[in-house]
Amino acid sequence: KIEKGHMFLPLPIPKAAPAPEEEEEESKATKNSDGEPVEKKSRTDKADGGVEKKKKEKKEPATVALSKCIEAYLLTSVTEGYTSPVTQQKGIAYKSQTLRTFPDYLFIQLYRFEQVDLRSEGKGYQIQKIRRQVPMPTSLDLKSMASSGLKENEKPLPKAKKAAPKANSDIVAAVQNMGFSKNAGIRAALATQNAGMEQAVNWVLMHSGDPDINNPVEAEDDEDDGEIDAGKVSQVSAMGFPAKHAKKALKATNGDVARAIEWLFSRQGQLDDEPEAKKKEIAPGPNTDKSTYKLVGFISHIGDNATSGHYVCHIEKGGKWALFNDNKVTLCENPPFGLGYIYLYRRV
Repeated sequence: KIEKGHMFLPLPIPKAAPAPEEEEEESKATKNSDGEPVEKKSRTDKADGGVEKKKKEKKEPATVALSKCIEAYLLTSVTEGYTSPVTQQKGIAYKSQTLRTFPDYLFIQLYRFEQVDLRSEGKGYQIQKIRRQVPMPTSLDLKSMASSGLKENEKPLPKAKKAAPKANSDIVAAVQNMGFSKNAGIRAALATQNAGMEQAVNWVLMHSGDPDINNPVEAEDDEDDGEIDAGKVSQVSAMGFPAKHAKKALKATNGDVARAIEWLFSRQGQLDDEPEAKKKEIAPGPNTDKSTYKLVGFISHIGDNATSGHYVCHIEKGGKWALFNDNKVTLCENPPFGLGYIYLYRRV
């Protein structure tokens, strides 16, 4: 579970730069003590039947610097013909990722698995493990990933307005036929969650004296109210509670109307004295938070591919590293910092 103050940062592992092409040992000429050229032969083994075969040497996994992973993450991508979900305007979009704030705890996930196309070999698509090592430092400064704020001539996108709740048109018409306004019909339909004409008519008869009965129902811009059903707010408000208190109660009770009403009755006279929780406004300006971190643990995958293997965990405590392997815990003098899958850093 990633809680408040924590952040999950996925980093790709780019391919390592190809090593300079090496000459075959058997064709590489050297000189003996007399200065005469001699041919250096590779090591061989004799297989069954006396046939000589070259001994295959196990290659070490390539190494990729963490800075290369961060560079790949920060790359700007370009999308032509992009339509803004807010302005509905079409144009060229430039996407880049930076950190507007630095969390207290940072999880870094290295993409250790990738999908490869093996259809030419008759194997289809397969998930393969990336074996490249990424030596992760025990002390890390992520200042290079900090946001520099809006650039010249840039403006933040306006907040998207929420769509107004929809009322059943037949129910609204039925309320209007009773002599009430269209807005009253909309409010009745929403308050009864479009349950039916009879329920809506009964509701509007009970609330005909409400001062806002004929006011239009508008979409709200408050981001905190995005998941609150307007009909439920009306139901709770019908008990005589202000709309802002009804919303607060519904949030606290996961949208349960009956529990929300009980919640409000148990707090009568207290809500107005409670300070309103305000969201911290983060301006799109430069990031000045502390950006240094200390590695406190990491998880590694032992195995050849994504469908098999075993996960182990290394934890640092008191300057020493311990290996957690199921129910076995042992000290580890040389943790494999370059082979981890998920790393946990604490800000210092």
